[in-house]
Amino acid sequence: MSIDELNKIDRIITYKENQYVVLLLSDHLDWENEGEHLALLQSKLNAYLDFIENGELGRHRPDLKGWPVTIRVAGKYPLSAEAAKFIA
Repeated sequence: MSIDELNKIDRIITYKENQYVVLLLSDHLDWENEGEHLALLQSKLNAYLDFIENGELGRHRPDLKGWPVTIRVAGKYPLSAEAAKFIA
């Protein structure tokens, strides 16, 4: 899965000892077309937020209901300066 598959969560990582969840967003694109890439990144992040806020995570994985969630972006290429500002 990847950044351009907006309707999918790329990976769910659980840390049962500390009871928290990481939703991993996989980004395989370079930053040659920065505007388009940033738009895709924003759309994918919004989809992840909807997944959390609408309770889909709890419905998909009831054992994780109520656990804190972090979204982590794993990119093949280093962030551009604008992307770093956006993520911050």
